[in-house]
Amino acid sequence: MVRTIVIAVVLLFVALPAFAQEDFPRVEMSLGYANLAYPCCSNTTFQNSRHSGFASTQGLNMTKNLGIENYFAYYSLGGSNNPYFGSNVSLIANIVGAKIAARTEVRVVAETTFGQSSFGTRFGPGVDIKLNESMSWKVDFTRLSFHQQFLAGSWSSGWNLSTGIVFALSY
Repeated sequence: MVRTIVIAVVLLFVALPAFAQEDFPRVEMSLGYANLAYPCCSNTTFQNSRHSGFASTQGLNMTKNLGIENYFAYYSLGGSNNPYFGSNVSLIANIVGAKIAARTEVRVVAETTFGQSSFGTRFGPGVDIKLNESMSWKVDFTRLSFHQQFLAGSWSSGWNLSTGIVFALSY
């Protein structure tokens, strides 16, 4: 199974240059800052508080309007006096989903990403503002929901704002 996946990924990256040259990037990667409102670790009542972190997206655009995106983020949730957590709590999110982009001629990309697994979901809009041929500035405003096993299988959600630089790795 693992061997089949590795071969498929290698073939995909070998085939990328064979795609017709168009005016949108085929492979993109962004790095930046994220801020999540999440009901965790502020006190024992689980009130929403803001948590800073690092976010990265890796995207493969199949067509001008449709692609696959992986959202990886690390949030420092801080210390806690809560019995469910230790003294320092971190949240790591890795969500793979579809990306729908409405590309315009005005150097702006409006996008909606959504992904889901048994542990978390992500849904919301974003905008990429093209700076030059290989870089854009991205702003996403998404709703993140996570399944918390330590609270009897409950779900918690929060609004996430992330921003950063997008690098176009392949056209």
